[in-house]
Amino acid sequence: MFIMYLVFLSVFIFVDIRDARSMSADTSAETEKLLRKVEELTNVIGTLNATVMRLTSQKDVRVNSTYGFYAYATQRQNLYSQQVIKFDYVETNVGNCFDVTTGKFRAPVRGLYFFDGNIMAAPGHYIHIEMVKNGRRVASIFAAKGEYPYDDNTGSAAINLVLQKGEEVWLRDQNDPDGEAVVTDPYAMFSGFLINEIV
Repeated sequence: MFIMYLVFLSVFIFVDIRDARSMSADTSAETEKLLRKVEELTNVIGTLNATVMRLTSQKDVRVNSTYGFYAYATQRQNLYSQQVIKFDYVETNVGNCFDVTTGKFRAPVRGLYFFDGNIMAAPGHYIHIEMVKNGRRVASIFAAKGEYPYDDNTGSAAINLVLQKGEEVWLRDQNDPDGEAVVTDPYAMFSGFLINEIV
């Protein structure tokens, strides 16, 4: 709207200048001065128009929302194959995007997200965990079997994902024999947050 106003103003000035030229030769100096001003305004309009076009083409990514969560397990879990890991204590849940009952994060908006998962295998056990996006594995976490009873091992994964609104991310057992994979607290953690909303 501002650019259109400048265009209209420039045209209006130009018409007045043309009329002024025809009225009197005595005003030629002023007319030339005004013409230079019109030319300057035209250049400014062109620059503003180019800036608007550039910003319009780059408006695909912006930050305008805050969503994030951090949850961890407070209880030992014996997992079966493909079981979703539950994180029963939620420390942070801005936007209520993490569901403690399902153990899943649901994207509230389309955007680029960061996720981090950390798992500890109980002594004498190993564990294969996968980070899942809508049922498809996007990262793997492995914690090797330690020496019972003192040697615990941890594994972690951190990734960036583009999610559509409503898509879900969670952690689950990969394909361990039922009961072999044991998640021990309090080192089982899951967190994530929105980096940029994509519009």
